Amino acid sequence: MNRNNWEIVIDTDGKPSGYPLSFIGLSTDTKPTTGVPKGSRFTEIDTSTIYHFNGSSWVKFNHQVTQSGSIDAQLEGTLAESLATIEKQNKVIAKIDSIYDWIDGTDTTSAPNFTQSGSIVSTVETIINSQSVAAGGDTGLIDLGITDESEIWLSVNVDKQPWSIAASTLTAPSPSGGIGRMLYPDGKDNTTTYTDPQLSAKFLYLGFLPYGELEEPVNIVEARSMLISLPENVKVIVVNGHAEDIMTVTVKAIKVWR
Repeated sequence: MNRNNWEIVIDTDGKPSGYPLSFIGLSTDTKPTTGVPKGSRFTEIDTSTIYHFNGSSWVKFNHQVTQSGSIDAQLEGTLAESLATIEKQNKVIAKIDSIYDWIDGTDTTSAPNFTQSGSIVSTVETIINSQSVAAGGDTGLIDLGITDESEIWLSVNVDKQPWSIAASTLTAPSPSGGIGRMLYPDGKDNTTTYTDPQLSAKFLYLGFLPYGELEEPVNIVEARSMLISLPENVKVIVVNGHAEDIMTVTVKAIKVWR
């Protein structure tokens, strides 16, 4: 399965130009080198391998997680992860990757069922379908229809930038397009367009807004470990940050039960 350039750029609010970025992708994806600040990170979610950009090329940390959950870590300082966390991470990665494999081969706006390994079930629902959004405007609040899902992923295609996506939480029932930290990566002020349905931006809904002593996750492993029981009546909003042009946006909700 070829999903080159699937990686997601994390634009964290308040970071100056040239600040290191974080990318997420598969081991088969082409890692970007143009315009990438030195010190940026790329995490391969199917191998748990982390790369750092030295200014000209991507250099792999000598950090490998095997199928059995063993760890070979040789980094400056100490890199310690529990076997229980590693095993859980590998299971989730395999499950999510199987869902993306199915999405890559399907072009539909319906919500078909997908079953893998017996108890793992997911649906894909188009909650915003090619909606036109005026410059400076938004999609309005769209209900996700959450019931008892274990995870919610949002797949976004947009043809203008900058744009932001946000969702409501238990403590913030009315989402604002100016806040995107309840998603991983942060959904605020994205500066990349995604016009190919197979190369959409993908976000994991955390269910809460990290703040205070609870710091934002820095990688997909941390994000998954922070997931809480999803609240009901969750609303999503996408904001067009372009000053002049109309934006077309499509959002799909990937709902997972396990």
